[in-house]
Amino acid sequence: MHIKHKGVRAVLAVAGMAAAMFATQVAMPGVAQARCIDTNQPETLKLIVDDVTLAQEVPRTNTCQGNRTYTTDFKSLDSDYQASLWWQDDGHWYGVTGGFNTDTVKVEIYDENAHTLIHLCVTDRDSDWKCGVGETYVGDDNVNHLVSVVNDGF
Repeated sequence: MHIKHKGVRAVLAVAGMAAAMFATQVAMPGVAQARCIDTNQPETLKLIVDDVTLAQEVPRTNTCQGNRTYTTDFKSLDSDYQASLWWQDDGHWYGVTGGFNTDTVKVEIYDENAHTLIHLCVTDRDSDWKCGVGETYVGDDNVNHLVSVVNDGF
């Protein structure tokens, strides 16, 4: 396993995100995890590898409304990669995977407390995985949940 990053800022971001993830999981065990920054504040997630956006996740209109339902679309932006979206619910990770294409995949998540962790992954045909958010990701031979972000208020 190796962590790819861009400079010192990325290293600090990974460390900060890991600490935040640990604090979230310890402070709220059993909490499901979804990407609204807050109610009425959706944010598009991207997975960027070597300055190329390989996957993105875009919350659907009206998903950050406080109704505990998170509806989003994700896709690979390069048909040489298969994108997947991962979220944590009650301490367990779940994922939905698209094909080796650029088709949009719709996902709907219901969570009682409207608070989740989420991240994107891509894998190539040789099963080399890259999982994370933005330009911060972990490369491995399988799915890895070390780099995720908190989503709240859906």
